[in-house]
Amino acid sequence: MRLQQSFFWWIAISAVLPLTLLVLGLTIYGEWLYREQIRREIHVSLGNISTGIQRSLAEERDIVLQIANSSAVRRYLPVLQAVSRRESPPASFRSETDIVSRFLLSFNDITRWQTILRVLDLRGNTLIKVSFGRISPPSFEGIEDIPYVEPERGLSIAGFAQKLGDLKPGEISYMSLFDSGAGQALLDGVVPLVAGSEHVGYLTTSLVGQQLDYILQLAPRPYHGRLSLIEINHDMPDRHGRILYDDDQSLLFSAPGGLARFVPDSLLGAVQDYPDGEIREDQKTVYFSETFPYPDRLLSWFIGIWVDDSEFNEPFRHLRYGILLFALATLLLSLFVAHIGAARIARPVSQLVKNFRAMSRGEQTISLHAQDTQEMAELSAAFNDMQRNLSLIQNERDRAKDMAMQNAKLAGLGQLAAGIGHELNNPLNNVISYARLIEKDISAGRAANSSDVVAIREECERASVIIQGILNFSRQVPVNYTQFDICAWLLQTRTLVLSVAAGRKVGINIECASDFTVCGDRGRLQQALINLLMNAIQASEADATVEVVAEEVGDNYRLSIFNAGQGIADDAMEHLFEPFFTTKMIGEGSGLGLSIALGIVEQHQGALLLQNIADESSMVIGVMASMVMPVNPGAVREESSV
Repeated sequence: MRLQQSFFWWIAISAVLPLTLLVLGLTIYGEWLYREQIRREIHVSLGNISTGIQRSLAEERDIVLQIANSSAVRRYLPVLQAVSRRESPPASFRSETDIVSRFLLSFNDITRWQTILRVLDLRGNTLIKVSFGRISPPSFEGIEDIPYVEPERGLSIAGFAQKLGDLKPGEISYMSLFDSGAGQALLDGVVPLVAGSEHVGYLTTSLVGQQLDYILQLAPRPYHGRLSLIEINHDMPDRHGRILYDDDQSLLFSAPGGLARFVPDSLLGAVQDYPDGEIREDQKTVYFSETFPYPDRLLSWFIGIWVDDSEFNEPFRHLRYGILLFALATLLLSLFVAHIGAARIARPVSQLVKNFRAMSRGEQTISLHAQDTQEMAELSAAFNDMQRNLSLIQNERDRAKDMAMQNAKLAGLGQLAAGIGHELNNPLNNVISYARLIEKDISAGRAANSSDVVAIREECERASVIIQGILNFSRQVPVNYTQFDICAWLLQTRTLVLSVAAGRKVGINIECASDFTVCGDRGRLQQALINLLMNAIQASEADATVEVVAEEVGDNYRLSIFNAGQGIADDAMEHLFEPFFTTKMIGEGSGLGLSIALGIVEQHQGALLLQNIADESSMVIGVMASMVMPVNPGAVREESSV
């Protein structure tokens, strides 16, 4: 899997997916809280509606009872008693009836009720009727010549009269008096009128329901709900489940024709189990509350507010769409971030892979730059360190290889020089001996011949010195370690080359800040230093000064010889330590000085370095030869053997 894809899935699984699930969970919880809030608000509204209905009906009951106990009605009781006993109506019948009718009319006008007030005799026939601000005149004659406002009920109402007779005095009771119930929204209220302890008649009220319509129409309908009121009446099957009021169907209490409409039995069965709650019906939630409008009846009214489910889902549907868009945008952003992050990490990783492959092929590698992230910066630094260390190891290996080749070359040359030296040394010694004998035998008068013999001897002696140097170079003489003071040793060595330096007008300056003791072969180290001093003197211009500095560097000490000259050419630098290689004029050197000095220094576990010295403008101003050796070579040998 690519690094970019890995980043994308890491971000998606670790951040986007949990965040999306969390937000969706919060929306579900928020929707539940929202529904709970709606439920509380709607049930508060239902409670207010129920309270308003109960208060209106209670006021109606109080008014009817006050009318029944009024002085006008009580003065009418003797008339009702005479009628109930089927006696001839008194002479004041019409006048008393008119007084009560006008009293009821005035009461009706004051209260502005949309109601019908009646006064019935003991058999339930209507003696007085006041409805909607109007007194209904008597239009029907009874059997006993008593005028009735409505038709006489006759013998068919014997059971009805018995039902009226069972009513309790001083209380209002509810029943259907003048209708079978098919077109009547509200039950009639009946109050028995009693003279002494005898029922003499009844005061009834029939509400049309406009006051209840007014209450329901003004009631708030939260969340665009639709209000319904349904009658639950198990005693009267023809009324059970009838819709008394409904917003959707435009049904009102004052429009009784709508009572023929019923709710489904499934809804009735659900609402009968709990007086308050909510149910689902036709993609709607019905919040309902039960109220009892009539104190003496078991029937109840179901007040329900129907709320469409879209009221709940619509806000959260948009929210979920927003969450999905947010998740999609986050995924795209994570893909973009993964691309950038992968590029920032994959680029150095790819470069690192290329470097490893180049390193495996032995090719040149590129140093990694510092990265923004700490881990990649540490990785780049670690690779660069490894690269530098490998380069140093490679250089050390090449140097060791060169030294091995140099040693092999020197060993071969040493063997060759030793053989040649032994072969030439004896003839040269013989020539020198014969030249000395000839020189003694030649008379003084032959001066020219004498100078020739002297020249022969001197050249042979010079050749003998060269051969002796070759023999010394070829020999592996054991090192004789002794302790000596470095400063005194330097001063003594300077005296050995002062004559040569003076002849070339070159000064030698020794700088030894603090005297310290070293261990080594005093004579052989002196030979190596003399060779370096001779090279420095020969490379210096007239009136120049060769600087010699001795200093301690940890467990080592360094002897630095600096001469101001033209420096060493680049093509000659790699051949300096080869035997018989020299940049001097013919006759000034044999090319063995640096080779011998290198061998002596390496016998002391040290290193001999030569380098050009440049000024600030990169112009070569001289050569620095440095002998770096341990203060105690014996300790170094012991550590090496361990």
